[in-house]
Amino acid sequence: MNIDHMLEGYPELLTVKQMQEILCVGKNKAYGLIKQDKLIYMKIGSSIKIPKESLKKYILSICYNGNKAND
Repeated sequence: MNIDHMLEGYPELLTVKQMQEILCVGKNKAYGLIKQDKLIYMKIGSSIKIPKESLKKYILSICYNGNKAND
């Protein structure tokens, strides 16, 4: 899986909606990942931003550790 290719065209700081698109998950699952500290995020004002590198690490961890995105 070429994660860089998958994330091509996305900015370095992703919105929750962009994260949802990339992972093909709903709003509740996306916010659940954030709440469970599954990936690094930052709050800018009232917005949550996810560094692209953090999402890449999360994707690699679920691919190579046998975890599922829907856990």
